Amino acid sequence: MSTLGVPELLLISLVCGVIVLIVILVVRLIVRSAGKRSDSPIAGSIVTPAPDNSATGKLKELNRLLESGLITQAEYDEKKAEIIKQL
Repeated sequence: MSTLGVPELLLISLVCGVIVLIVILVVRLIVRSAGKRSDSPIAGSIVTPAPDNSATGKLKELNRLLESGLITQAEYDEKKAEIIKQL
């Protein structure tokens, strides 16, 4: 078994360093490209739409809450009646 000399070890060290730099650059590119996509959870800022305060908008939101299990049917019915009463 032969031993490596200083020049060989320096070359191996240099190649490993270059590989690490390439990996870092690739990861940065992936993160940046993910941040540019509008459907990405990594996006730089989260934009929430302005709430629709119309009766239709309120009923749609109420329905979404019911379907996602965040409110009960009884809560849905009560709030729906309130919204309709305000018409």
